[in-house]
Amino acid sequence: MFLKKSKKSYKGKGYETYALTESYREGGKVKHRHIANLGSLTPEQAQRIRLVLKAQKSEDVFVGPLSDVVAKKHFRYLDVAVLDHLWRQFALDRFFSDLPYAEAMAVNRCLEPKTKIHIRKWAEATILPRLQGDELTDDFEIYRALDKIADQEAELQKHLYQQCVALGLAAKNTVFYDITSSYFEGTKCILASYGYSRDHRPDRKQIVIALVITPEGYPLYWQVMPGNTQDVTTVEELLVMLKERFGVEKCLLVFDRGMVSADNLKAISGQSLTYVSALDKDEIRTLGLLEPEFSDLVAESGDTNLLALGFHAYDDNLFYREHLHRGHRYILAFNWHLYREQQQNRTKRLENVKAFFASYNEELDRAQKSRNEQATGRKIEKHLRKLQ
Repeated sequence: MFLKKSKKSYKGKGYETYALTESYREGGKVKHRHIANLGSLTPEQAQRIRLVLKAQKSEDVFVGPLSDVVAKKHFRYLDVAVLDHLWRQFALDRFFSDLPYAEAMAVNRCLEPKTKIHIRKWAEATILPRLQGDELTDDFEIYRALDKIADQEAELQKHLYQQCVALGLAAKNTVFYDITSSYFEGTKCILASYGYSRDHRPDRKQIVIALVITPEGYPLYWQVMPGNTQDVTTVEELLVMLKERFGVEKCLLVFDRGMVSADNLKAISGQSLTYVSALDKDEIRTLGLLEPEFSDLVAESGDTNLLALGFHAYDDNLFYREHLHRGHRYILAFNWHLYREQQQNRTKRLENVKAFFASYNEELDRAQKSRNEQATGRKIEKHLRKLQ
């Protein structure tokens, strides 16, 4: 059965009509039998009828309302596909060609971290095995995969560096370096020890993690160190790594003030590298970069006096002034709006303290019994801590 279209003309005007028609054979000849005349149809109506007729002929074609369509099986796709694209962009599929679990572990860690025993089941519910073209069949391979990845750590870092250079991510010109920490609830990690906690958990053992990234945020180098490692002690090893592992001869290092020491700066300069870091507030005073009356001048007129003092406007909020001192270049930055906000907050805190002491003194004056000195001191300290 099919939809037959006929054309007719009446008074010089053309018309199209449709009919349900059935083919049959008689005497060795193919003939048509009209089942029903449908009259004039729009192209959309005609197409819908054709789809219905086609569905009758094929089990693979379904025609019905959208509400009747139910997905019996689906796979997590979009976020997995994006990470798979990045994986291939950095040629990690070739680097880990003998470790199919490597990508599954990395993608899972980004999206929905699970223990090793559950990663295979998680991956099979995603598009990842279809993108890889390999099924994750060995249940025990995942337990060996992380050790194999760790054994290739140095080569992996070198590979990432080469890929960043090839992709034009300016890895040869500038790198950012920082240190962080992560604490443990358990006690069996051989690197874990007590140290300066950035998580504000000095009661927990921790590890220290060093990370080098490009200005765009792509990682090049990382190292896990004992939890009591001090930031300042890691810079010289970083310099050796940049030269020996990556062959970096000239580069700008960007790091925070926690890594600044005379020995580190001397070592960096000795390798013809340049650096950008920050000074502590007391160092700014020691170097004499600010006028003694700076606070008073800024408080009076703000932007106007900053320009008069040789500052330049970087944007509406930030002003800067350059200084050359003993072969070093210093850029003094000042955010006028942030300064004003901090001064207002400071004034409010001082007023709060004054009001607290006035009220507490009245309470002590009215007390009929002598107050415990230590208890009074603890109450005052508790209130002051809230204002920090």
